[in-house]
Amino acid sequence: MYVTGENVLRSLKSLSHFRQSQDRRMTTAPSSPEGQDFQNAEYPEFEPDTLVDPLLLALPKNLAELAEQTGPLPSHSVVVGLCEDGMPLTIDLTNPSPGSILILGDRQSGKTRLLRTMLKSVEMTFPEDAIGFSLITREPGDYLALTGNKNCLEYLTPNHSTMLDLIMNLNRQVEERRRNQPGNTRVILAIDDLASCLQWLDEENYLRLASIARHGPRYGIWTFAVLDAESIGTIDRPLLSSFRSHFFTHLRKDRIIRSYFGLNQIPPCTAGDQACTPFGIDWLRFWILDNN
Repeated sequence: MYVTGENVLRSLKSLSHFRQSQDRRMTTAPSSPEGQDFQNAEYPEFEPDTLVDPLLLALPKNLAELAEQTGPLPSHSVVVGLCEDGMPLTIDLTNPSPGSILILGDRQSGKTRLLRTMLKSVEMTFPEDAIGFSLITREPGDYLALTGNKNCLEYLTPNHSTMLDLIMNLNRQVEERRRNQPGNTRVILAIDDLASCLQWLDEENYLRLASIARHGPRYGIWTFAVLDAESIGTIDRPLLSSFRSHFFTHLRKDRIIRSYFGLNQIPPCTAGDQACTPFGIDWLRFWILDNN
């Protein structure tokens, strides 16, 4: 029932096709061809199509409905969204190829909603104590639904006194796992938003964060970060290149964003409800699910 890697888009074209598939987890970086930096990667142009409203097809609108309609989701994965034919898009956290994830778009375009759902989904796909996430957010009220989550390890604001301790600890874990056998427990560092977090980092901790984002997935430590499009100019390109996967929500003006990521164009997405990512030779556009 699932497809992998480059074949995912071909299996998204019809409901009957994806029902016959065996794997639908994202196991390769959707927006960076293997071995290339994002600045030098070549991406396809988007061919406009119609993304059907899930309400019209009675498709799942939240994680609970998704689990009810599709059955068990892929284990050790993160749910990203829902494709137009009802197939969930997931990322396999046992495979480091997708790398760390950057969610980028205008304000009020669904970035926080997407990250919140991704974090909530791990309690449906991981055994207890097999994953934990630490959240740094400038808007704690946006994540109150996750404060009681059994997988939530820490819940901090960017100016919290222990944020630097968290970054130092995760960087140390990456180094320890690099030298020794990586542990079975997966760790997610979730940041909303990246620009406000960086304002509180000195150069040493900035480099630590970049190292976590670039090398962490290989050792089971992932970074999921949200960034407002208007703040793109405040982020150094070396740090941006540490994120191998990119999810774009609504962008009213995308010229500067396209120049940063070497894109000819970015598919239009409905603010708050849709996101997209370059994937193989196509674009993959999907609905953002609610986290309840």
